[in-house]
Amino acid sequence: MVKRTRAAFRGCLTVPNTRPCCATDSERIEVMKKFREDVDLFEIFTAPIRVGIVFLLLRLRSACVCEIQHALSAASQPLVSHHLRAMKQAGWLKSERRGRWVYYSLSETMRERVLSLLGVIGGE
Repeated sequence: MVKRTRAAFRGCLTVPNTRPCCATDSERIEVMKKFREDVDLFEIFTAPIRVGIVFLLLRLRSACVCEIQHALSAASQPLVSHHLRAMKQAGWLKSERRGRWVYYSLSETMRERVLSLLGVIGGE
């Protein structure tokens, strides 16, 4: 394994505040920027219940807690609510009150990012 010093990482034009080590390429810089955003998106995949919620909302567009719980039959209502709250606070979901019920859906930005990521993973 090659031991690298901190100075070795100060030479890239793609990474800000470093010396040049590779050609400046605006497309490469955009790919790096997009990659950093996508890495944040992978947090969805750290909990299987969140994966289930995302895929269900991709198909249904919106669902209430009881529908999500029913679809994810192994999950309890408090657990589903906990994940929905965390996902909403992260900006992944939006909610809409319809009478007594609250319906959740993916934010448009998140919907586009997930579909884009799935296209990359699927080789499209």
